[in-house]
Amino acid sequence: MNNNSSSIIALSLCLSFLNFSGAAQADGSVSCDSDKSTIAFSNLSKIEEPCDFVRVIVFADGIEMNVPNLGQSLIQADLLTSGIEQEKVVWQNLDGTIGASFLGEVNGFAMNQVTEANLFGWSLVDGGGGAAPDPGCAFTSFQENGYRHGEAYNWWYKSAGESSAVALSRVKEAVDQWRFPKNRCNLESFATNFKASFMGSTGTNSTMTLPGGCSTQTDNKNLISWGALPADTLGRTCTLVDNYQGLIIETDIRLKLFSPTAQSFFDLSDTSICGVGDYLLVTTVAHEVGHAIGLAHADPSSRQLMSPNSPECTHDFVGLAPGDYLGLKQHYGVKGLYEAV
Repeated sequence: MNNNSSSIIALSLCLSFLNFSGAAQADGSVSCDSDKSTIAFSNLSKIEEPCDFVRVIVFADGIEMNVPNLGQSLIQADLLTSGIEQEKVVWQNLDGTIGASFLGEVNGFAMNQVTEANLFGWSLVDGGGGAAPDPGCAFTSFQENGYRHGEAYNWWYKSAGESSAVALSRVKEAVDQWRFPKNRCNLESFATNFKASFMGSTGTNSTMTLPGGCSTQTDNKNLISWGALPADTLGRTCTLVDNYQGLIIETDIRLKLFSPTAQSFFDLSDTSICGVGDYLLVTTVAHEVGHAIGLAHADPSSRQLMSPNSPECTHDFVGLAPGDYLGLKQHYGVKGLYEAV
């Protein structure tokens, strides 16, 4: 066979690989198209080979998320006023295969990671027990992801659009609920290996959290900022993870920029002047920080801080409930028991 024949065969194979108009093939499979950088979440289950030029996954609700680099995953976690769990994940394995998950459904290729932890595994334990003044104290349910900060959660703050002059103070209080873990159910206290530091204010916009979804654009800052989000979304956390080390590369939190005449965040301690459509800022931020440090949504009915709902005008979710407390303890460990991760 001469060189020209070999080149023609190679070109034919290449063209065959790239032939995809966006529809399923006769056998139901979907091949890749170099002209198509975007693919629907539902079509991921039909892909039969790596599609390294697919850069955006579009979910059924219109949310778009970037496909991360080899060996990485991108996670979007939203806190909704409805209490419906919203967590989307997109990953790319080292061989270039991609996959995504939403509400327990996985499409595309399974995630391959070389970590001791199951990256998106979960642990749920019902504490049971009788009635308690705080219903959340009767449960010890939590859900942890298999990734964490390797050293410390160093975070920056952008004040543009903040809900009030005391917003930063409330954000710091929210971070400190995890940094100096205090629970609302009189559990035994402990010193955690988790560390967090406020690095100061910045004028830089978030490159990861966007109104339409999560981006893989990083700037080496774990940013907490304000911006536009869907009508029913109080906060969004976008986290980029190294699947093979189980470590967080960067995580950004976006808080809802409300109209003063509609929904708003409430910053004060007196809830008697809190109205319909007002949500406690410290609770929302603490929930999103829980995602930023590696915890997932708890059982919606367990009334934990990490439950995916935030009722209006209530302090009921301020402070860690037993599941939040035990989740942090398991995820980062207790000082003196083993080395900090």
